[in-house]
Amino acid sequence: MTEAGVRHEGMFGPRLRRLRESRSLTQGALARAAGVSVASIRDLEQGRTRRPRAASLRALAEALDLSAEETARLAEAITPAREADGAAVRIAVLGPTVVVHDGVPVEIADQVGLLLRRLALEPGEKVGRDELLDLLWPELTSAESGRRLAQLVRRLRALVGPVAVTQDGSGLRLDASADELDLVRFRELTGTDEMAPLTEAVGLWRGRPDRFDQAPWLSGTIEDEYVAVVLRWTTLGVAEGRAIDALPVVGELARLRPLDEPLWAAYVKVLAAAGRQAEALAAYDTVRSVLAEELGLDPSPVLEDVRQGTLEGRWHTRRPTLVEGARRRDVPREVPAAPALIGRDAELEMLAAGLGEGGGGAVLVTGPAGSGKSALALTAAARLSGDFPDGQLYADLHGVSGDAVDPGTVLRRFLRSLGLSGQQIPTDAADAAALLRSELSDRRMLMVLDSVDSPGQVIPLLPGLGATRTILTSRHRLPALAGTIDLGRQIHLGELSTDASVHLIGAIVGHERVAAAPRASESLALACGRLPLALRIAAARLLSRPEWSIETYASRLSESSHRLAELAVGEVSVAASLEISYAAMPAEAQRAFRLCSLISAYDFDPAPACAVLDRDPSTTLRLLEDLVDANMLQTAVSDDGVGRYHYHDLLRLHAGDLAAVDPEQPHAQGRLADWLLDTHGQRRRHRLPRPPARAGDRAVAAEPLRLRRRRPHLARPRGPAADRVLEAGGDRPAPASLRLEARRPGPDPLPHPPRRDHLPRARDGRGRGRHAGGGGAGRGLPAYAASRCARGPGADGGGLGGVGPGLEPARHERVAAGAGVRVDRRRPPPPGRRLRP
Repeated sequence: MTEAGVRHEGMFGPRLRRLRESRSLTQGALARAAGVSVASIRDLEQGRTRRPRAASLRALAEALDLSAEETARLAEAITPAREADGAAVRIAVLGPTVVVHDGVPVEIADQVGLLLRRLALEPGEKVGRDELLDLLWPELTSAESGRRLAQLVRRLRALVGPVAVTQDGSGLRLDASADELDLVRFRELTGTDEMAPLTEAVGLWRGRPDRFDQAPWLSGTIEDEYVAVVLRWTTLGVAEGRAIDALPVVGELARLRPLDEPLWAAYVKVLAAAGRQAEALAAYDTVRSVLAEELGLDPSPVLEDVRQGTLEGRWHTRRPTLVEGARRRDVPREVPAAPALIGRDAELEMLAAGLGEGGGGAVLVTGPAGSGKSALALTAAARLSGDFPDGQLYADLHGVSGDAVDPGTVLRRFLRSLGLSGQQIPTDAADAAALLRSELSDRRMLMVLDSVDSPGQVIPLLPGLGATRTILTSRHRLPALAGTIDLGRQIHLGELSTDASVHLIGAIVGHERVAAAPRASESLALACGRLPLALRIAAARLLSRPEWSIETYASRLSESSHRLAELAVGEVSVAASLEISYAAMPAEAQRAFRLCSLISAYDFDPAPACAVLDRDPSTTLRLLEDLVDANMLQTAVSDDGVGRYHYHDLLRLHAGDLAAVDPEQPHAQGRLADWLLDTHGQRRRHRLPRPPARAGDRAVAAEPLRLRRRRPHLARPRGPAADRVLEAGGDRPAPASLRLEARRPGPDPLPHPPRRDHLPRARDGRGRGRHAGGGGAGRGLPAYAASRCARGPGADGGGLGGVGPGLEPARHERVAAGAGVRVDRRRPPPPGRRLRP
């Protein structure tokens, strides 16, 4: 290799090896001539030692008989290594021992780490050889431990690279600058009583140092030095009205050192200075109890004085506000962009009023899946941004995904957004929540907590007293928050109006296209249940299919038995959104949600639900209210004061799909049929008066054709004979819900559907034979049959949400005889489940 090639390598080791080989010297010969060890020559040539001492360099030059020019070139070879590695190697001992090369931490052996920490404790100072031997190998002889020390020093030099580990007489010295060793920088910063450098010094701390069994004092010495600096920094912070900055640091140290009375005194003082007098007195009680239990001592005079000062309000001062320039970061604006909001003007005004000067601290926006809760919250945040000059905080808590975000994670992120460093944020969740309330106390901010899962997820995040306001969105009504926020300002989102629904469709597919088919657009909106998510999906499908007409798509959606499957585009679907809410409920609530869909009335009271669920009234009522709280059912109070429940159209579809594959479905239908006939019998025996018709009964008649097609056994009966059979209860028409039924051909959810030829034949006054179930084939009970009878025996007699297998012959005979109709027994009835008499 030429000299130019060696120069090109730019490394001291290869150049030294080239010079030695050119002079036909072995490593041992060069070592003897230079007065160094063979291991030193080997480390230099292999690059483990990249910065030889000046004396060693001179000795090598003399041994190699180098000229002045050759010696200079050899010395120059050291420079590139220093430039490449000098700034890239950092040693940190303010916490666990860490050595970083080029940004990558290097693994440190225990003995090497112990030697490094002892030398780093006094950088630039000689540490005696005997002290090091006693520290590392107290059980070995001097000769054996000396050999091990030489090997350990070589390993340490290879580890720290350009940072010099120098042999000074009979000892060792670590020569490190402030850029190479954090303890040197720490001591430079703590040589003053100014707040800024002390704050930077405190920020260098990374936690408790390593604990070495043979030398615990090593870690304790650095920790004591750090605690002393923290106490000075805390005193300055309290004097300058910035005690809140010191609170998390002092609090964390106090928990680690439960018997350190000066530290606990500083902690109590900081709490009092931050305006948290109750917490300060609680901290005093904590340390007093620990001292009594562990040492049998009373608090020192320092602690007693701090307690008295807390009671007197001696340290309580107002900290600087954002306007006074105390913040270190820009104003956070974390709320994402909002989608277009249509048809929610009234709710938007209510939300703005709830967040105004006369409003409370928080407003809850609730509603079923796909109702536009997040869109409303984000739109309000965008419009009100000028009312909150100190910024906006936002967190999606993923309450509907089954992977709810831990509030501690959100707390730490919010505190970082407010300008606190990681060292200032407590690890304890309760302390972090208290710190967040303190940080927000003098700010005017808006906090948006989207998709809340439970009260426990948001209570730690809510601000305390002050001008900060909060918007919460959830699929649950969260009644447990009643003691925390004003639920009287709760905003519940339901269906859009028909006009707003059509307008939303037009905003996506084009208003001209909607104006050309106004009636079809209204039908499409109704088929989507006027739910914003369903409307957007349907409109997106129309937009992607310009060849489809609105009339065709509306008809297809209305008549489809798989409407939920149709309402999907890409990875977004109504069914998936509803399934998330369903999956989040307990198993008993899921069962109630499925089986109550068998009550085909538009609305119902708890009586038929008791029969379907086979539960007592109190349990049934609790389950129904749980469904209301989860926004899976809607509720209203009828004129007679009885609470009634009903499904949103799309939720009923989803519940029906789930019930269709539930093995319990036929049993639940049978229980409902029993309840209906028993209720009718009670009405006949007691001659209960017929209540006045309600507007809801008329509305039920317009129930979508989908329900009748999904449950063909609920089709309307025809013919005078069938009507006379059903008039057995008196001189007025019997409730529509008691009309017996035949089935249409096709798939049937029941295991034994009654066939027309198995129904008893009846003869009317004109001698014409008719089946009791109705006039023509495929006629049966209407889907709205249970609208009146579902009110219970105290109302108008019971409701039918799908009759089970064929009724027993005796029951047919009793009902027919009451109507003055003869029953033809020549055809045997089907074998059916025996009903209660």
